[in-house]
Amino acid sequence: MKKFLVIILCSLFLFPLYAQEESQEEELQEEKPKKSISFARRHFEIGIDAGMGIDNNLFKGSEFLKKEILIDLTQLENDIGDDGWNINFDIPAGFFINIKNIKIGKGIWGFGFSSELDGRLNLNTPKSFFDLITEGNIEKRDFEGTFSASGRLFLGNGLNVSAKYGKLRLGVKPVIYTPLMFIPRSGIDYKFVTNESISMTTQGAIKVYTPVTEDGGLDLSLGADISLNGEYELLRFLDVGGSISNIPLYPAEMRNQTLYSLSGFNINIEGEELMGGNAPEMPPVKFDKKYVASDQRVFRPFKMDLYARYKPLSNEKLVIIPNIGFSVDINDVIGYFNAGVEGRLNLIDLFILSLSTGYEESIWIHKLGFALNLRAFEMDLAVSLRSEDFVGSFQAQGIGVNFGLRLGW
Repeated sequence: MKKFLVIILCSLFLFPLYAQEESQEEELQEEKPKKSISFARRHFEIGIDAGMGIDNNLFKGSEFLKKEILIDLTQLENDIGDDGWNINFDIPAGFFINIKNIKIGKGIWGFGFSSELDGRLNLNTPKSFFDLITEGNIEKRDFEGTFSASGRLFLGNGLNVSAKYGKLRLGVKPVIYTPLMFIPRSGIDYKFVTNESISMTTQGAIKVYTPVTEDGGLDLSLGADISLNGEYELLRFLDVGGSISNIPLYPAEMRNQTLYSLSGFNINIEGEELMGGNAPEMPPVKFDKKYVASDQRVFRPFKMDLYARYKPLSNEKLVIIPNIGFSVDINDVIGYFNAGVEGRLNLIDLFILSLSTGYEESIWIHKLGFALNLRAFEMDLAVSLRSEDFVGSFQAQGIGVNFGLRLGW
């Protein structure tokens, strides 16, 4: 009996101690940070992207939606700028495979392969041509200017390697690229004279390089460049980073040049013929083609960019990303200033909403993007307004659409 009482008393004294220890363990478990829910892919992903963009600096989008399009010459004269009428096309597309979050030593590494198509075309009609149309030759007898074009279409295949050690992440991307089309800045000069007679003369040509030879063969040329990027977590709510893209290693060499000219569109009408109603018929506007073998080194545009990632909530739910940088068209030796800001709302990587505005290579672009991510499958969609003129960009002088798909886990 005494033994039984001793056991009961010991149990009464020891139970509170056990309960206290269990309670402390539960408190410690509650203090451990719970693993947040996220639909982000952690191991690998495969994706495709495609898009297009077009803009001009003269006509608004609403004018093309009318049933009957009326051209007001007076308004046209007021709207046209000193640099004439510019039309810009962009065609971005790509495919990629990424393997993510591989632990090597004390770092977390990522490896990938990407194939990207980057196309751009710029066309310009001079202001003098619109002066001729809108004002006529009452006050001015001579008109001259240049119809110009420039453009590029590159196919690039590259490897992506990134490593994260603590707060620092670094990446490198070497690329082998092939120019599928290259148009150095070139144009056709015209001169229209209306004194005692009417004459129209043209000279020059738009130069177009392609891998297609005159006899229909294919002569592909390869070039190489490398891109570097890095990011550092400066504060809990602030990351800073930068990138240097398309550092030239060696250029592609193109030889197959086609010259497009209007050498057949030259007219001369004497005043007597015009007064007598015997003016000859206008020749058709037809481009003349001429194949020329001419060596041309071709580089992809060099770009440099600095950015910050401000996280007001100290996490990835809300991120504001301002950026500033520049790009250089090495082929035509033309530089551009670039700047912008993007806001991104991320709900556990399931819904991602983004809104951005920026100035890139002389074009204002305002973009709204949405992504639905189910981890195994993701769909991205973005639409944009764009124009060389800031006000015109809100008047639908240009639009863009981008679409992407991702698969992985």
